[in-house]
Amino acid sequence: MPDPLQPLAQRRVSEEIVRPVAQLLLTEALVGRGRAERIAQFRLGPMVSGRRRFELQWQPPRRHSTDRPALKTIDGTVTLP
Repeated sequence: MPDPLQPLAQRRVSEEIVRPVAQLLLTEALVGRGRAERIAQFRLGPMVSGRRRFELQWQPPRRHSTDRPALKTIDGTVTLP
């Protein structure tokens, strides 16, 4: 899967819209393309020394109606303008 945040890394956008645009791009890449059932949590912190704290939690799609897949989590830092 290509990096869904790449469009943000290539452009300068105002600080007020970085988080909502990042969340939209990730939701489209995961939920919109069937890789996740839902986004449970999204956090993108302010830029500190050129990096941002990032946390994403999502529920994988169900294979069967009785499945309850465990939430998946990514937690770390990203480089975005």
